[in-house]
Amino acid sequence: MNAKNNGFLLILAMLIISSMAINAQPQRVISLAPHITEMVFRIGVGDRLVGRTEYCSYPPAAAEIPSIGAYLNPNYEKMVALKPDAVLIFPNAEMQAKLEQLNLKVISVSNETIAEIFSGIHQLGEFFQKTDEAAQVVSGLKD
Repeated sequence: MNAKNNGFLLILAMLIISSMAINAQPQRVISLAPHITEMVFRIGVGDRLVGRTEYCSYPPAAAEIPSIGAYLNPNYEKMVALKPDAVLIFPNAEMQAKLEQLNLKVISVSNETIAEIFSGIHQLGEFFQKTDEAAQVVSGLKD
């Protein structure tokens, strides 16, 4: 093989890998906060939740998702066993550090103000590649 062919193969491989990364949507997530669980359902990806806290019971379909315990005392072994693509949490540095020690991806979603709620919905829309759906939810809440 010559250098020209090697360069072509390298570029082709990079394009394939970047395409896979762009198109990879999270399929398995755990929500550790009721407001996040509701947001996930509102943007239409509730079927991707594989775990929740015992307090995440709305909408009613959320109650069918396996519980990993309480927010401040979750069953970390169960969380790891669920093999999530990410764990969605309310901002908490200690919780985030513990989850990251377990090699779990953490997404922190705030809800202390109306602006943060809207921002969180958009943030989840980006994460799940559902930006249009997230924008519609925010628009509906503003009306």
